[in-house]
Amino acid sequence: MSAISKKFLAIVSIAISLILVILISFFSLKVPLYFSLAILVVPIFSILKVLRAPRKYEGEFDGKVSIVIAAKNEEIVIEKTIREAEKMDYENFEIVVIDDGSTDSTAEKLNRLKLEYKNLRVLHVPVESEIHGKAAALNRAFTIVSGDVVLIIDADVLLNKDFLKEATRPFENPDIGAVQTGIRGYNIVNFISFLGDADLAFTNILMEYLLNPRSFGTGFLIRRSVIEKILPLKETTISEDAQISLAIRGLGMRSVFHPLVVSSQSVPVKFLPLFKQRKRWFLGALTEMIENNKLLFLLSIFGTFLADAAFALLPFKPFSPLATLLLSLFFSSLLITTINFKRFNIKNPFFTWFGTCLSYVFDLVVLSLSAFQVPFSINKKLKWYKTPREGVK
Repeated sequence: MSAISKKFLAIVSIAISLILVILISFFSLKVPLYFSLAILVVPIFSILKVLRAPRKYEGEFDGKVSIVIAAKNEEIVIEKTIREAEKMDYENFEIVVIDDGSTDSTAEKLNRLKLEYKNLRVLHVPVESEIHGKAAALNRAFTIVSGDVVLIIDADVLLNKDFLKEATRPFENPDIGAVQTGIRGYNIVNFISFLGDADLAFTNILMEYLLNPRSFGTGFLIRRSVIEKILPLKETTISEDAQISLAIRGLGMRSVFHPLVVSSQSVPVKFLPLFKQRKRWFLGALTEMIENNKLLFLLSIFGTFLADAAFALLPFKPFSPLATLLLSLFFSSLLITTINFKRFNIKNPFFTWFGTCLSYVFDLVVLSLSAFQVPFSINKKLKWYKTPREGVK
């Protein structure tokens, strides 16, 4: 499909979604209260689903694991990340770091660490190289890894001692092609970073009980045999995780979420980096959808504008179906968080729920803005935004 056709499809999808949302909102104002209250069935069903304990995997996997890290100007975090990974209680693993044209001391630190750890391999990409970015770095790494399973992590991620032992358990089932593990923040120094961690905490719960497993871009394990089927990754993308997730779905491979295995990463501590990070996530994901799964793109656009309409109706018609559904979802998310706070290591369920609500509202605003930008981003090299490693010690 040509770029013009994709742009036309994106514009039509947005237009149809807006028309449908307007019609739904209009009729939403004229239905009786009992119909609105019937929508409570949705959150009640969700609450019933989360009453079960998180899944546990009992298998033992003893294959080799390759840990892949794409790093560019990561002098603040890279040494700690590698040293913590080297402490893991797993016998057979290697660490492959792609130094993607760093201009700080990242390369020097990696070279020193390579002398200390025999299982550490480093590939330096020259600054003057024409191709940079995480997708390109992963393409380079995937051609030299030797593990049966590949773990993709960011350069700021800290792994627990038992991470690999527990995270690889699902691979005893040959039908499972990929595993996403839980993520939390470790640099909670102010309100913005608290929002980021709350978002991650609640997303872990949603991924376990209600959402289809997908790659977060870090803490993601995938069989090398599956990787070989989806290479090469499109290197112009700013959302390689969405590209990988859609490719795995296209292969019909099974992915699972492993909620009891959690890594820690840094989160933004300032508003502008948080906005730019989320915009990269959403714009990149929507662009990948229009390229690879147009029905999913249409449903995502429609769902986004429907949520916008629900918020718009809330102050004026709180008992319209859309507004009632929104309120019931907020309420049910509090119950879901309260039910699961011990299971998912949430210290204060109420404040985490409150932070999650604020974070998700913010995400909706950024997602809505990104949706209108999609038609102008197709087949263009989008700028990768690197989140600053602030508040990290």
